[in-house]
Formats: sequence, structure tokens, C-alpha cells
Amino acid sequence: MAPNVLPSDRERDRSVVTASYGSVSPKTLLSGTIAPLQNVGITSTLSEPADIVSVQEGDLVRRGQVIAQLDTADLRAQLQADIAAPRAAAPRKPKRYDQAGLTIVQNSNTVNAARSAVRQAQVTLGNDQLTLTRDAALLKSGYIAQSQYDLQATVVKTISKPCRARR
Repeated sequence: MAPNVLPSDRERDRSVVTASYGSVSPKTLLSGTIAPLQNVGITSTLSEPADIVSVQEGDLVRRGQVIAQLDTADLRAQLQADIAAPRAAAPRKPKRYDQAGLTIVQNSNTVNAARSAVRQAQVTLGNDQLTLTRDAALLKSGYIAQSQYDLQATVVKTISKPCRARR
């Protein structure tokens, strides 16, 4: 007969469990900042201002999704003028023009081209100022470098001088 031995504290804390099939899911809590894998700049070949922006920063977008609509009033007006110009220019009867009349028409075209160039520069300046404002917010949040902000500020300064002079 074995002497009376009391089990140790270690042996008392063990419990017997029957093994079974199942899943083990590890769980880990981490602290940090979630950042996008890639930032994508969105540009347009048109310099028209955005009329409607249907997404916000951070939204998930899919290929082909409309994310903004441009204000095309100037483009539509230009199209109507371009459509009307050949109709108005087509002579019904041959006409004779004197040199003074041709000079006035040529000067009028020059003035219209200059006005168009000023409007284009003003729209470009507006877009660049908006980009500068956005860059300032991104710089403050630490998403872009100071040099990128400085570059955009230089672009705005360079474009704003001729725009002010043309007014």
C-alpha cells in the first residue's frame, strides 16, 4: 500500500479535457494608423471647374464610376458659336469687302481669342488655388511633403501674376 501523498498544487490545477475538431482563430489587437496602399491623383484634360463631386476622400470607387461632373456651360456656348459661325459666314450672294472691314473683323477675332485666353487662365488659376488649399490640408496631416506644397504655391503665384495683369 502506498503512503498517503497529497497532490501538489500544480497537479490540482490541471484539468482533463477531451480533444475535439474545431477552428482556432488567433486574435491580436494592434495600434497604429491605416494608410492607403496608393494615392491616386485625378486630373482632367479639360480646365473646367467641377459642378458636382459625387464621392468623398476615402470613398471606394470602381472603374467606370462617375466621380465628378464638370461645368460645361462655356464648352456648350463655344460649341453653339462654332456651329453658328459657318452658317453666318456662308454668303448667300458674293459680297465685296474693303480692307478696312477685314481689319475690323480680324481685330475682333483677336480680341475674342484674347478673352478666351484670359478665361482659360482664370479657370486654371482657380483649379490651382483649389489644389493648393487641398495640399495645405494634406501637408498639415502629414500626407505630402513640404516641397510638394511649395511647388504648388509657386505654380499659383506664377499663374496669378498674368491673370491680375490681364484684368
